[in-house]
This record gives sequence, structure tokens and C-alpha cells, in this order.
Amino acid sequence: MGEISGFDWWFRDRDYVLRENLESLEASSAAAASRSARLSSQLSQLQGSLEHRLNALSSAFDAYVQLGDVREQLAAFSEAATIRREALVAIGDLGDGRPATPVDDRGTDYWVAAATNAMIARISGAPDAAGAAAVSGAEPEARLFLVAAAGALGHGAEVAHALPALLHSEDGRLDDH
Repeated sequence: MGEISGFDWWFRDRDYVLRENLESLEASSAAAASRSARLSSQLSQLQGSLEHRLNALSSAFDAYVQLGDVREQLAAFSEAATIRREALVAIGDLGDGRPATPVDDRGTDYWVAAATNAMIARISGAPDAAGAAAVSGAEPEARLFLVAAAGALGHGAEVAHALPALLHSEDGRLDDH
């Protein structure tokens, strides 16, 4: 919008000059409103993008903290994981017909080592009475492991007598052993 000059004001139709300036002001106002709406939209997108990024960052940080907590909790079980890996290798060796290395219990009372070693002794033809007794007094999972592993390795007939004791029945349904 330009200022109304003295010439326009005194020598032209004043209504026309005022209408012309009003139209100019309306056009400028519409352009400013359009720019304002566009800037508001961009700001909204930017805020949404920042909010989304902040939420994602917050979630990632929470997951990192939780992972650290889980890592601390699992650190206590690192020996058990090693024992399970060694047991898996030993059972694999037995399944392939190779001699298996006994599993070190690493000073834990974890039943997997004792059960695997009892299985190795049984398959190698030199049953270990002390190891078998330790497994029979251990958790039910150890006895079930022996029966399942022996069956998988083709020695199921040797442990078939232990199966009925492992399949407890209440009201005709097997329990969660």
C-alpha cells in the first residue's frame, strides 16, 4: 500500500482513492494471512517432527536403561548359559556318534551339568551310579531331561522304566512336568 499523495487526495475522486487503497490493503492482508498459515503449518510439522523425535529418543533411552537392568539380572546366570551351551555340544556329539566331553558344573548346583554327565556316562557304556543318584534326587526336569535325551539318542529302552513316574496324572490329565 502506498500513502495517498496530496495530488490524489485533492484532485481525484476521494472514494475511488480510498477504495483503491482499501483493495491494496486487503490484498496485502490476504498475502500476509497466507504466509502466516503456511508458516503455522510448517511450525506445526516441525513441532510434530520434534515431538516424534523426542518421543523416539525417550523410548530408546528407556529401552537402553531396561536393557542395562536386564543385563545386570542376567549376569548372575552367565554360568548357567555356559553350562547349557556345553550340554548342547555334548548331546550333539553323542548324537553324531562321537565321544562327548563331560560338562563342568562350575561350582553351581545347576541340574543340567549333572544330567548331561549322567547321559554321557550312560551312552558311553560306563554308567555312573553316583551321577545317576544325584540326578534322581535333583529337580524333576533333570529326570525328564535324561529320559528325553536317552530316547532322542536311541537309548530309550534303557530309561523307559522311569517314564511313568515322570508322567503324573491327576484326574486323567497330565500335569505340567
